[in-house]
Amino acid sequence: MAGMHHSLTGASELDREAASLSIDGHNIRALQLNRRSLKIKLHHVGIAPFVALMDVAFSHRAVAGDLVSIIGRLNGANETLSTKHRAEALDNYYDAFKITKDTYGNDSVLTNADWELFMSMDPTKEELMSLSRRI
Repeated sequence: MAGMHHSLTGASELDREAASLSIDGHNIRALQLNRRSLKIKLHHVGIAPFVALMDVAFSHRAVAGDLVSIIGRLNGANETLSTKHRAEALDNYYDAFKITKDTYGNDSVLTNADWELFMSMDPTKEELMSLSRRI
């Protein structure tokens, strides 16, 4: 398409396609694309073409959001899968929070928003302890 700009890594195109799929309720496919985008972005944090850490945080949020949507659609039908997805969503929300906190500090509106997303998952004391060991 004329006027369409492509990213050097392809991650932005994956993000756009995943967002469109997510809006249409195709959360599993959106999750696959968001995971792929996150993997690309993590690779390019230290290797050209470089990506901004906040782009990585965006992808962590997108992966977590897809997982939360899938958990909601499962509606308790598969507790094992829901538990696995919940743990992964917590990890991704926490990673987004850490990046935002390290980038903008404790008092940032964005840092607080990421913390609230993480806490919206209502982590248990054990989950919080497990994550705190990753620091």
